[in-house]
Amino acid sequence: MKKVRVRLVATVAGLTVAAAILGGTLAFRQVPRPSFSAAGPLSKAPATPPSTEQKTPTPASGTAATPPEVKVDLARLPLGRGPQMAYLVDRTVRGGTGPVAVVPGKQPITDVVRFGGGLLVMLSSGDFTSELRRLEPYGETFSPGRVTGVTSLVGSPEEDLAAYAVEGKGAVHWVDSRDSELVQRSLQRPEFGRTQVLAVRGDVVHFGAEGKGYPAPETYYRWDSKTGQVTAVKTVHSLEGLNTAGTAAADYLSGAAQTFCSAVTELATGKQRFRTCDYSLDGFTPDGRTVVASEDFRGGGAEPLAAALDSTTGHIRRQWVGPEFVMAVAEDDDHLLMVVDSGEQTPVGIIRCSIATGTCEAALPLDRYGRDNVRLLGART
Repeated sequence: MKKVRVRLVATVAGLTVAAAILGGTLAFRQVPRPSFSAAGPLSKAPATPPSTEQKTPTPASGTAATPPEVKVDLARLPLGRGPQMAYLVDRTVRGGTGPVAVVPGKQPITDVVRFGGGLLVMLSSGDFTSELRRLEPYGETFSPGRVTGVTSLVGSPEEDLAAYAVEGKGAVHWVDSRDSELVQRSLQRPEFGRTQVLAVRGDVVHFGAEGKGYPAPETYYRWDSKTGQVTAVKTVHSLEGLNTAGTAAADYLSGAAQTFCSAVTELATGKQRFRTCDYSLDGFTPDGRTVVASEDFRGGGAEPLAAALDSTTGHIRRQWVGPEFVMAVAEDDDHLLMVVDSGEQTPVGIIRCSIATGTCEAALPLDRYGRDNVRLLGART
């Protein structure tokens, strides 16, 4: 299911510092405050995508000619290298900046991020609650200590920072693995209701929190964990993705039933670079030039297409059809990784496709893992 994003309420808050959250060896140091073409191999893909879209902007309204659409035949894809971003198959994490890691135990995995070469893992503890555990690099068992009531978890693109929120306490925590001791900074406000972290970029955490009462007012916030400054972000409607620089968001606009629209919105000014009611905007490539898009606004199951749109104009740079697309995330400036299958109860795998050429290859060969057991960490689900 797509993750529910909440906006928030509240006023600018001060910075508080939590003591050790995970206990034992994990104590954090307290810190002061045009026509179908078949997908082929990637061997001839250029290192960087062409920039013609930037020179000749094309409207997102569909009035311009549609660029080539690529039909992917999963049975004919060549085998390429494995995913270079972290991914989860059953309980095993591969790729990214750490070694292969197996999540211990049998508790359902709610979310997981690479963190300091190891993992931070959200595990379901029943009754709609989750707990946070840490797995050190090459560890076979969790480190001592746990945080209960965790509602959300995000990691930084560099996989060295993370942020999480705790149910019932209106609390947001920022953690850093780069020092010899883990560093934690915490923010807690009594007027915050349910709180959800959305992104972490350096010292800054983007999060949403409901207010108290019913109906609960909601908005978004930007918290500088180093200075303690909390700023209400009123320029977006519903933050669904953030570029690497933290300056532009994939923004969901209100609508009824299946009539939701998306926009790329600049956080500082609220300027909408473009708006589309044909695609759900889910995230960005690292250079911020391309936004990853899909068709489904409401979540659940898989989708009939995956697309890459110019993040300034909304022009369709590339669109793939053929298999069912479960999730997608940018691997680098030119490639998307996509979890695909041919329908429920069919073999599932991961493919890599070039935005510049449209060509694809298998990154994780198809197998009967089960649709819900293969995840790209960092993808919107």
